[in-house]
Amino acid sequence: MTTSPPGPPRLAERLVAWLVTDPHWREIAIGDLAEEFDARTRRHAAWIARLWYWQQALSFAQQRLRNIASPGRAHHGDPLMRTLVTDCRLAVRALARRPLMTAAIVLTLALTIGANTVAFGVVDRLMLRPFAAMETSRLVTISESVSANQRRGGVQMWRFSEWRDRATTMTSIAAFRPANVNMTDGEHAQRLEGQEVSAGFFELLQIVPGLGRAIHADDEVPGHHQRVVIGDTMWRRVF
Repeated sequence: MTTSPPGPPRLAERLVAWLVTDPHWREIAIGDLAEEFDARTRRHAAWIARLWYWQQALSFAQQRLRNIASPGRAHHGDPLMRTLVTDCRLAVRALARRPLMTAAIVLTLALTIGANTVAFGVVDRLMLRPFAAMETSRLVTISESVSANQRRGGVQMWRFSEWRDRATTMTSIAAFRPANVNMTDGEHAQRLEGQEVSAGFFELLQIVPGLGRAIHADDEVPGHHQRVVIGDTMWRRVF
């Protein structure tokens, strides 16, 4: 035969219900006291838990008498903040009574926040801000077409040179176009994808080569135009 755990003192519980006139706060106060009473009953003797409950009920009565004596101070502070503080206290007490569940929740939140931070960092680095130095919001692409219905195409070199010489509203202008080449070491050949760029292209993007130099204006002169800037991966793999 099993006996049910003792409940809070009926008279003290009714006293709290009578003292707290607001139904919302009455439910919160009685529920909070009941949970703490059960926890104290499990940890200590039942009479200690009842004594504690009576102390809380008398504390409610003392506060009610203070409110009657000073009605202007009955409800101080912002109601929303009082509700928030009360809910936080209830949440902390509930989590403190279940340490294993609290540890699992904290670990889950930590892993989730960490995963989201890493994912956002990757997306931000590869898609939102792919260039480490240049402000991509200031970059624009210029093209030309004969009519409004024609697909936009590239710009002829003489026109680009004219734009670059006469530009006053832009910091800098550079040209680029796809250029695939074959590279061989005498025995094996491989196809490489690259870009032909004009002078000032790397300066426009605020990219500084780790070794050597970028493409300068002298490299656009016929006979001196065969200059190449390679990436770090190819440098380590081939050279």
